[in-house]
Amino acid sequence: MVVSSCHTTYAPFGSVLTTTGTGQRTGYIGREEDNETGLGNYGVRLYEPEYGRFMSVDVLWGEYEGWQPYQYALNAPLSFRDEGGKWVQAMNEAARDAIRNSVPAQFRSAIQFSERGVVLREPLLAAARGQDVNSNVAILSRLAENESTIIVKTGDGYNSINRNTGNRENTEFQDYNGGITLPPACAAEKLGINTGVPVSTSGMFEVHINASISEVAQGKIAAHELFAHISLLLQALLGKVEPTAGLHKKKVVIDNQGNSTILEMNKLLQYRIHRAESEAGKN
Repeated sequence: MVVSSCHTTYAPFGSVLTTTGTGQRTGYIGREEDNETGLGNYGVRLYEPEYGRFMSVDVLWGEYEGWQPYQYALNAPLSFRDEGGKWVQAMNEAARDAIRNSVPAQFRSAIQFSERGVVLREPLLAAARGQDVNSNVAILSRLAENESTIIVKTGDGYNSINRNTGNRENTEFQDYNGGITLPPACAAEKLGINTGVPVSTSGMFEVHINASISEVAQGKIAAHELFAHISLLLQALLGKVEPTAGLHKKKVVIDNQGNSTILEMNKLLQYRIHRAESEAGKN
C-alpha cells in the first residue's frame, strides 16, 4: 500500500506559498480547487486567492454595509473565514418558534439560533445523527448547511414579484391560508416553473407563515413548507427529482350531484407534506 501525503502552506487570503508531496484533494479552508479555472470552488461562488476576491457579487451584500460585494471574510482572513455557504434564517421570534415546533419535541432544544436568527448547524447535526434521513430533524439539518439561503417569516401577509408583470405585490393571508413558499426567480426559471407562480423579492427562498394561526399550526406549516416544498425544490435543482416535484398539482373532480372535490395529483409532495406535518405535531 502506498500512502501519499501533501503539505501546503498558504498566504492569508489563500494563495499557495509552498507545496510538498501529492494526493491532497482539498486546499485552503478545506475547499476544492476548480481544475478548469484554478479558482477555489466555494459552492456558491468561485474565489480568486491571488487577489483575495470572489468572482461574483455576494447575494447577502446588503447585510454588510460599507464593504464591497467581492471581498473575502471582511478583508480579515486571519480573524474570519467565508466558506460561501448559506443557511436557514428566522426573521422574527415567532419564526424561530415555528421552526422549533416543526420537529418532534425531543429535538426542539437542538434548534438554536445566532443573534441574527440563523439556525446553528452543529447542535442540529448532532441531533439528526442516526435519525431517518427523511425525518423532519434530518431534513432541517441538511437545509441548514445547503447552498441556498432560506428565509422564514411570520406575518399577516407577504410581498412577492409577479413574473408576468414584473410588479411587486403585497398579499394578505386569508383565514384558510397557512403559509406559502416563494422561490427565487433564478430557481423558478431554471426549473421551468409556470410564470403564474410568484417569486420572492429577496432573490432567496422564502417561507411565509400566517401569524394569526396557533403556534402548533405554525409549526406544522413550517414543516409543510420547509420539509416538503423547499426540500423538493432544492432536490429538483440538483436533478434528483422532476422539476415540478415541489409544486402542487391540483385537479378538480365533479360528481354526479355537481359537487366538486380538489385532488392533489403530486403524490410525492402529498406524502412529504403528510409526513412532515405529522412529525411536527409529536410531543
